[in-house]
This record gives sequence, structure tokens and C-alpha cells, in this order.
Amino acid sequence: MNIAVDRNLAMYVSSYDGCSDLWETYFSLLDKFWPDCGIPIYLVNNEKEFAYKRVKVINTGKEVDWFNRNINALNQINEKYIIFMLEDYFISKMINNADFDEIISFMEDNGVYYYQLSVGNTKLKLPQRVNVTAKTNYPISLQPAIWNREVFLGILKEINGKTPWDVENYFTQKYKGGKGLIEGAFHDTRDLLGYKNGVLRGKWILDTIKYYKRLGIEIGAGSREVMSGMKCFKYRIAAFTNQHIPNCIKTVVKKILKLLHFDYLK
Repeated sequence: MNIAVDRNLAMYVSSYDGCSDLWETYFSLLDKFWPDCGIPIYLVNNEKEFAYKRVKVINTGKEVDWFNRNINALNQINEKYIIFMLEDYFISKMINNADFDEIISFMEDNGVYYYQLSVGNTKLKLPQRVNVTAKTNYPISLQPAIWNREVFLGILKEINGKTPWDVENYFTQKYKGGKGLIEGAFHDTRDLLGYKNGVLRGKWILDTIKYYKRLGIEIGAGSREVMSGMKCFKYRIAAFTNQHIPNCIKTVVKKILKLLHFDYLK
């Protein structure tokens, strides 16, 4: 039997009715790249129904805010750990169940509550996993990650915010100026999901559509607008700055880029 099932792991896709046009794409990619996924899969939304094999929809009712929706949903499931994803965090690599079995065992054995799966600074040659430090930009965020569900739920209740950015701002302020390791927080450097962000500011990211096309996968934009080539170029520059520019000069670089309207930066 799959160890991950025994250890109470579930896929948790946080969404809302306004992004229902992305669901078919999201879960078809999940099927393609993780065909033997043996864990429960939850789609969190408001009131819309969505029928897809193996996916359980959690309707949270009329929209109040992001926090209300996710606190409601997290209270409705029982698994100890969740792979937290947004509806446009697309997978592009074949998933190996054994990797997640090993990660859950590591989290159990070491009291880890947050295990980030998205790649950080790819220029650095790092071991398989690193303990997150307080000086890391956005040390704990809503990037793809495995969370201890109860800890995550407690954090959301403590913050009591409105938008996803309140989570990242909370941790940025909490560890601002710190230098030590953050106990219970780790970052995997292997890019196990091949994670691709699909939508930015309501528009499809052109680079993502092109990436999947090179893999022979056509992503239909539907009625959602596709980011222009120029805006996509600005996005790449801003993303490169976030990932590769040293913190000591990043603020200055961001100000210069903003003056040049390269504003796709956190």
C-alpha cells in the first residue's frame, strides 16, 4: 500500500467559482503527470459543481473572502497533510509517489509543518532539501507546498486576513531582520512538480501556454485573455530579478524596473 495514503496526505486545490474555466485544464494535467496518484483530491470552490474522476468538490458557499473560504474547507477534511495548490499551479513533470512517501516520513520524523515544493534560487547548488532561513525572501508563502493541515488552519485563524497576500505579508513581517533557521520549515530544491504558473493578474501567461505546446499539450485559453508578448517579457525580467538579484540591491533594482513599467514584482 502507498505509504502516503497511510500517512494521511491529500491534494488540496484552492480555487473559487470565478476560476472555473481553469479546472478542466488543471485536472487533465494532473491526470497526465500523476496517473497513479493514490491520495484524496479536493477542489475548494464556492457553489459550482464540477464532475471529474477522483476529485471531491468542497463547496464553501457564497464568497466572503479567501480566508473564510479556506478555513471553511480545511475544517471539512481530516488528512494530516495537504499538498496546497492554487488552480493555476500546473504540473509538468511525471510524479513519483515514492518522493512524497519519503517527504511525509521526513516531516513526521522531524516535526515539519511546511515543506515548499516550488524551486527558489536555481543558480545555487543546494542539497535535496534546505531548512528555510528567516532572511529568505517570502520565507513561508502560498507557493506549492506540503502543509500540516492543522498548523495551516491555526495560522489562517491567527492572521484572520482577507486575501492570500495577507499570509505572505504575515510571515515576511514575522521574520523580518531575522537570521536564524525557521523551525519546522523546509524547502525542496528538486522541482518535483515541474510547477508552472498559468495565470497572472487574470490573464494566461503566454510562456506557460508555449511551454505545454512544446510538450504536445494544447491549452485552450477560452474566454480568458492571454498576456501580450511584451507583458510576458516584462514578467520574465521581473521574475528573474526576484530569483537571482541579491537582496542588498534588490530594492533599488525593483524601483528602477517599476519606473520602466516592469511591475510584475511582489
